[in-house]
Formats: sequence, structure tokens, C-alpha cells
Amino acid sequence: MGAGKSSVGTEIAAVTGWPYLDNDDLLYAATGSTARQLLVREGIDRLHQAEAEVLQVIGAAPAPLVAGVAASLVEASGSPARLSATGTVVYLRASAATLVARVAETGPRPETEHRPWVDTQGPEMVIGLLERRGRLYEQVADLIVDTDMTVPDQAARIILDWLLARGTGNPLT
Repeated sequence: MGAGKSSVGTEIAAVTGWPYLDNDDLLYAATGSTARQLLVREGIDRLHQAEAEVLQVIGAAPAPLVAGVAASLVEASGSPARLSATGTVVYLRASAATLVARVAETGPRPETEHRPWVDTQGPEMVIGLLERRGRLYEQVADLIVDTDMTVPDQAARIILDWLLARGTGNPLT
């Protein structure tokens, strides 16, 4: 949350012409609810189950594509392996201070409906999630891009250059 998944993913999709699949949009399409609504109505376990189901939808979509997935997946049973099997995993890493600042900038407003904990748990939640999930994402990631000092188009360029150097074909054609 706040690392830049949607912004960077959208930028890569714009440059490559690949479709961008966003967890929040797919979650809403599948459940008729935002993450916040699902959390309040059915609880954290149901939210995480729905996010894992979204990963299956992403995995079944024709490649190439760019996807922004729920950060919780790295903690879900079996999901780290599914993340790796689904495609290239890029961890957009940011420091706790950066994440807290970015999340605070967006705050609890209608457009942040997909961030269910922002207005109730604050900075402590962001820091706790980073401590738990950061190491797990470092283990599963094919590429780590630090986003503290980069804007989305810079992070996208780093990822695209890495894909080219890796020999996965030219993502710009």
C-alpha cells in the first residue's frame, strides 16, 4: 500500500500496450464490494480469500499483461508459490516513512476505499505490514525496485530495462 503498484503498473501498460489488471478492480468485479466493504461485512479472512481468488483470475488471463496484486498474498498459504508461477514478480519496495507519507497523502477518502485500514489503524499498521511482508516479498521477487526516490515512469523504465536485459523479448513491441 503506497509503494506505487497501480501507478507503475499503469505506466508499464501504457508503454507496452499490455493490459493492466488491478486487484482492486477485479476484487470489486468479483464481489461487488471494495476491499473496505468486504472487510467490514465479511471479515479479514473473506477479504484475503477473495484476493487469492483474484490472483487465480490474473493467472488465467492471457499473457503478456501487467497486474497489481494484493500485498496480502505473500502471507497467504500457497499464494507465494502461485505468485511465482503466475509470472515475473516485481517488489516495489519503499521505506516505512515513505509508505506512511504516501498513505497519509491519500488518507481516508472515497478514492481510497480500497485501503481499508488507513483511517482506523494509521502509521503503525503500515509499519507492521512492511515488517511482516517485506522479507517475504524479498524472497519471492524476481526483481526489487526501490520506489522511495523514483516516480512511476522511472520505476517502470527500470522494470522494462530489466525485462529487456533478461531476454524475455521486447516489451516495447
